[in-house]
Amino acid sequence: MPIKTISVALLALTTATASQAADLTYFTTQAVLDAHGPVINQCAAEIGHNIENVVLPGVSMQQKLMAELTSGSGAFDVVQVNDSNFTTSVARFMEPLRPYMEKKPLSDGGLEDFVPAFVQQFSIPQTSEGEIYAVPNRMDVDILFYRKDYFEKYGITAPKTPDEYLDAARKLKEALRADGDNDTWPAVMQGATLQIVLDWYDWVSGQGGNMFTAPNWDASELLSPEVIAATRMRQQFVEEGLASPSTTSFSNDDVINSMAQGNAAMTIMYGPYWRRLQDPTRSSVVDKIGYGHAPRLPDVEQAHFSRGWAVGIPKNSENKDAAWELINCMTSFEHHKETVINHGNAAVRISVVNDPDYEALVPVADAVQEALPRAKIMPNIPGLPQIYEIIAGNLQRTLNGELSAEEAMQAAHDEVSPMLKR
Repeated sequence: MPIKTISVALLALTTATASQAADLTYFTTQAVLDAHGPVINQCAAEIGHNIENVVLPGVSMQQKLMAELTSGSGAFDVVQVNDSNFTTSVARFMEPLRPYMEKKPLSDGGLEDFVPAFVQQFSIPQTSEGEIYAVPNRMDVDILFYRKDYFEKYGITAPKTPDEYLDAARKLKEALRADGDNDTWPAVMQGATLQIVLDWYDWVSGQGGNMFTAPNWDASELLSPEVIAATRMRQQFVEEGLASPSTTSFSNDDVINSMAQGNAAMTIMYGPYWRRLQDPTRSSVVDKIGYGHAPRLPDVEQAHFSRGWAVGIPKNSENKDAAWELINCMTSFEHHKETVINHGNAAVRISVVNDPDYEALVPVADAVQEALPRAKIMPNIPGLPQIYEIIAGNLQRTLNGELSAEEAMQAAHDEVSPMLKR
């Protein structure tokens, strides 16, 4: 088979690293590169193609994605998108993938082996019948991380509901301070611009709330009792000294580091981050972390939102069939399992989540298995980054004590609502 070059772009909203010297145009975060780089290169070799890898800074990735897609340049044959930058605007410039699945179905059980909410996240409309524009290859729900040694020492039960989460934080504060530990915060939260919205949405979803009305996302639900309750509870964590006052500036890396350095006892974050907490070169709490589903009310069916990555084909690619071969190979059971078990990837295939090796080797397996049946989709409307910025600004003002939960959500609702009607 003649050797051809396929350019692959992995696009993210967070800061990426420098490019590797290889043959595939590859925009990515380090986590995605670490998880998929070996398999991408292996699959390219298997199908007889060269790959060029490039990594761009996160601040320019959304603009670069839209610029390349709308220009019709054909620079990329495969693009990796996440839940925050895949919108209906982006989908217009991407190939519908069902025709490719009909010609060469996804291997190992096909689409039915992927978590349904993950597939719907990259479908239009976002239903089981929607057209699919990208195949999930790194998606998960957020879960609870907690210091099981503290919970055992102080006789505290791992929280399963929002109220239990608040109660556990209060008990931890009392016990830690009584022991003379004034440096460990009971909990830590994300507060940087995009991260604060996703972090807050864990709390909202667990209460049974939504930002907007699915599946068209054309009406705000920011004034619902569930949203107000979750926003107010986050305020309580800061006001009562249950979370660090620096939380309004914390990124996901700050939260991971707080847990890894022993400066916090609980948090809710993306499941694959467990690997950093179990790395003895980066963590002082190896084997001290417990895991559970993110706190939720018992009757909430869609309690955990889906986030992460999927891979698709631009309409202007000149190597579409080869691109589909690469996607099919990358997301096969064998290769996907390899990324999950060996490279810290998040599992998107049901067969991998239920695999004995996953259950034995991935510490978060039980928490993920319990949460996935209650996974929910995120909005895919145009202007999503700007909408998130509006919500983020008002959320930060609640944690700074400038606005009440009601005032902040009213302000966000008033500004966002006209954008949903476009």
